[in-house]
Amino acid sequence: MNATADAANSIAIGGNASGGATFVETGATNGIAIGNQSRINANSGNSAAVGFNNSVTGTGSGAFGDNNTINANNAIAVGNANTVNGDSAMAIGNGAQANFANSAAIGNGATVARANQQTFGTASNTYTMAGVTSAASKTAQSGLTQLVTSDGGGNLATTTLSGLGLASTADLGAINSQLASLQTQITDNQQEARAGTALALASSRLNFDMRPGKFSVAAAMGYFKGEAGLAAGLGYAVTDRLRMNAAFSGAPQIDGYGASIGMSVTLN
Repeated sequence: MNATADAANSIAIGGNASGGATFVETGATNGIAIGNQSRINANSGNSAAVGFNNSVTGTGSGAFGDNNTINANNAIAVGNANTVNGDSAMAIGNGAQANFANSAAIGNGATVARANQQTFGTASNTYTMAGVTSAASKTAQSGLTQLVTSDGGGNLATTTLSGLGLASTADLGAINSQLASLQTQITDNQQEARAGTALALASSRLNFDMRPGKFSVAAAMGYFKGEAGLAAGLGYAVTDRLRMNAAFSGAPQIDGYGASIGMSVTLN
């Protein structure tokens, strides 16, 4: 059987010895059918079927490969044994099915289950998007970022921490505020600890006259990891066995001050 083009401005090329032929049927204006047993069915204008045994019913559609079937407008099938029954849908691969409007099934065995869905492969596939980790992708983001989630069927969506029951935006703000306050407290405590060490070092260097009946005054300075301490004191030796003293110390940079009194007794 010879190839037949029965519509205006159409092309049909192909046919085989067993009687199968290539057709562009009536009303399929501007239709193109190339390859054995490929056909553009009636009233399917501006469509194309290229390859073996492709069938297209619908305007503005195209099937490329082998054994593809389209029953929709503005649809595309590329590969082998793909099926498209949804308008403006596409199936690319082998055995892919896009049977809902505005859907896309991409990859071997991919199947859509609802309108406007895009499906990539099957459960046996893995997915890599190298650009996700790039600086350019990060720069392209704006506003609050969200987490990508998936259910058992691989349906993707985004959610916030509050959506997962972890923390709301207000909670995160409160946590960040508390962390900032905690960091400030840590810094203050560190400074006070270092200043206290400097005070201790200064106080340890106060030396008084140990001779009986003598009053003496002493002063010293200590320094530890960026913090300074000052100390001054008065000492009096009551006898050669009893001595008393008092000291005042301070770290002005943290507005911290202290005082001490002491006594020493010689026992033998």
